[in-house]
Amino acid sequence: QNDLWFKISCTFTHFDVQFVKVIVEVNCVPNTIESIREIISLHKGSRISYRATNGRRKIEERSGIIQETYPSLFTVFIESQQSTVSFSYSDLLTREVELQLEPSGENLF
Repeated sequence: QNDLWFKISCTFTHFDVQFVKVIVEVNCVPNTIESIREIISLHKGSRISYRATNGRRKIEERSGIIQETYPSLFTVFIESQQSTVSFSYSDLLTREVELQLEPSGENLF
């Protein structure tokens, strides 16, 4: 799956008395363009692999480096082809493009 999962540990207190400690699993899927833009900005310069749907039964899979972020799109430098491709943040929101960090394989989107 392309969902990110985080474990959050919360401690609830009332009048300096600890009542309960709860561990909650939260499904953290960025659901706005702004949150996606922030995450991509944090990973600027990181090596990623991507899988992009390019029309009918055409899927492009490549590796590259997140090169630059702009208000509406971000660019990835593809070393093997010495070229740059761009994606919009809405491509990630609609899952037309999937990103993974390398070498960990962690799904960003």
